[in-house]
Amino acid sequence: MRHHPAFLVAFAIAATVLGGCTTAASSPAGPTSVPSPAESVAPPAASRSATLGFDGRDAVLVVGRQGDPLLTAIVASSGKQLVQLPVGVPTSASWGSLATTTVSGGRTIVADAAIADGGGSTATLDGAWAPPTIGDDPTPTGLSADGKTLVLIPAGDPDPARTTSPFAIVPFPPIEGAPELAPRVVEVPGAVDFDAISPNGRILYVVQHLDGDGGYQVRAVDLPAGTMRPDIITDKRNLGEAMAGWPLAQLRSPSGMVLTLYRGTDHPFIHALSTAEAWAVCIDLPGGGSATDDADWGLAASTGWGSLYAVNATRNLAVDLDPEQLIARRTVTLATAAAPTIELAKFGHVDGGPVGRRVVATTDGSFVYAAGADGVLRLARDLSVDGRLLPGRNVASIGLLPDGRTLFALEADGSIEAVDTATGAVVGDVASHGWDRLVAVMPWE
Repeated sequence: MRHHPAFLVAFAIAATVLGGCTTAASSPAGPTSVPSPAESVAPPAASRSATLGFDGRDAVLVVGRQGDPLLTAIVASSGKQLVQLPVGVPTSASWGSLATTTVSGGRTIVADAAIADGGGSTATLDGAWAPPTIGDDPTPTGLSADGKTLVLIPAGDPDPARTTSPFAIVPFPPIEGAPELAPRVVEVPGAVDFDAISPNGRILYVVQHLDGDGGYQVRAVDLPAGTMRPDIITDKRNLGEAMAGWPLAQLRSPSGMVLTLYRGTDHPFIHALSTAEAWAVCIDLPGGGSATDDADWGLAASTGWGSLYAVNATRNLAVDLDPEQLIARRTVTLATAAAPTIELAKFGHVDGGPVGRRVVATTDGSFVYAAGADGVLRLARDLSVDGRLLPGRNVASIGLLPDGRTLFALEADGSIEAVDTATGAVVGDVASHGWDRLVAVMPWE
């Protein structure tokens, strides 16, 4: 018999006390449109698996619905709601706590929301603030790798005609009434957006927009002084090359290397930024696709960043990236027609598995899974196609349990299915539908 962990009940009470939380500023909708909960319709019953037992591999999924300011933890096998969680920045792989913001009465409460006991410290600042997001990825970011500095942006859509851009810098965990740890606001010249923060929280990186055609440049802001550095951060391998594109997603390493995937004007590319040392390089990805197809690129790294890949399942392309040299070692056209096709047949105290908008890698890097308009490709370490899961399904995002045996796929219609990665069999159809975000996959023990 399974029981709800006590901390879920405690956090439910804490969430009620905190009230509704402000959703981070959303990015423009991507090419895949997910119906709102009221419009969501499950696919025909004939297209779903009749197997609902989950074969002993149940999970807790953290999911979100369009227009809902809260995330929800559900049991995969039943769709039963365990608790609603504030939208925030996870401070651990186990989702044991979140950095959250709550706007009330013209002020923002910043909290270190501890799930285990419903407690956590708070601080308050004037105005409405929220954690930033990057591109099409709805998961908030802004917490430095050392966990000591949180960057917030004004809640809501930014004014494109603004002459300055404010950022709230919050020492973390926040402590109310400690003057030396009080949040402060830094005004950065121009219309700029959050890009990244250095591991020690001393350098803020922002994207400065140059025109309406995607032109941009990256600038560094020294947070102790609150001043922008005069030098533009350019591609050190191509100093005169202009950068233009629209961000899709971002991958961040604990050491401070931040890879931002861009849909460029001519081709997609990766902007690799060393936030610890303030330099950058660009890695070009294959062009020739439509804007919709290019939006299906995704990035994934194994634990420790020993393996790094960019994959586009819709275009059948995969790129093996050198995580040290930051170059594309080889590009592979995935021979899907010749590859064997696989036909369909306690949360918060254990680390979750990898989750991605398009691509995830197993923790040891032995397999990479890439979602697209025709299901999920499974690639071996050498980027050969090892199989296809959910052929014919339009998959929006995916997540793996830590052991790599079970993949959860969020489809474009808002449904979620559990798939055995070894056989491709659907082992469970999550009963609750209408989701547009899958942000965490946790073992249910």
